[in-house]
Order: sequence, then C-alpha cells, then structure tokens
Amino acid sequence: MDNFPLATRTGRAAWKRLAGAVTSDLSYYRQRASEERTAALNSRDPRVRRVHADMAERYEDRVRGMAAHHEQLYFPMVELA
Repeated sequence: MDNFPLATRTGRAAWKRLAGAVTSDLSYYRQRASEERTAALNSRDPRVRRVHADMAERYEDRVRGMAAHHEQLYFPMVELA
C-alpha cells in the first residue's frame, strides 16, 4: 500500500479509466474511418463514394482532435528554466 491519501489514489484511478476510454474511442473511430474508406473505394456510384469518403473524413477529424487532446492531457507543455 502506498502512502498517498485516498483522494490521490482515487484521482489516479479516474485518470487511468479516462485514458482507457480515450484509447478505446480512438480505436473505434480509426476502425470506422477505415471501414468508410473501404466502402468508398468499393462503391460504384460516385455519389455513394463521396458520402463514404465524407464520413471517413469526419471520423479522421475526430481521431485527430481526440489524439491532440489526449497528448495535452498526458504530455502537457512545460516551460524549461
């Protein structure tokens, strides 16, 4: 057992759950972007192809945003003396 107070241990557990949720969401959105790209490539109708490509772009935008936010949480910018 470590010497951290309960609030600190609870806070660490919450951060670990958050990190797991973000990682899970990132995996989901990456998978969906890939599926939409594949659907776009396999579509014969240019309108359907465009819709799938747009959806893939939306998922990829979400991945980029979440990844940037995730980096800020775990690798915050610090000033070096």
